[in-house]
Amino acid sequence: QLIFEMSKYFLYISFASVLLGCLVGVVCSLVLKHLRPTGVEKELTILFSFAYLSYSLADSFELSGIISMFCCGLLLNHYA
Repeated sequence: QLIFEMSKYFLYISFASVLLGCLVGVVCSLVLKHLRPTGVEKELTILFSFAYLSYSLADSFELSGIISMFCCGLLLNHYA
C-alpha cells in the first residue's frame, strides 16, 4: 500500500513538473517570437527570467523546480 502511494506521488510530481516546464517554455517562445528583442542582453534577460519563473512556480506548487526548469530549457533550446 505504501509503495503504491509513494509511486503515485512520484509520478504526479514528475509529470506535473514536466508539464509546467513545457508550458512556461512555450509561453517564453511565443513571447520571444512576438517581441523580437533587438539586443543579446534583452533576449538573455527574457530567457533567464522565464527559466527562473518556471523554477519559482514549480517550487510554489511544491513540484520539482529542477525538472521544470530542465524541461523549459529543452523547449527553449528547440524552439527559441
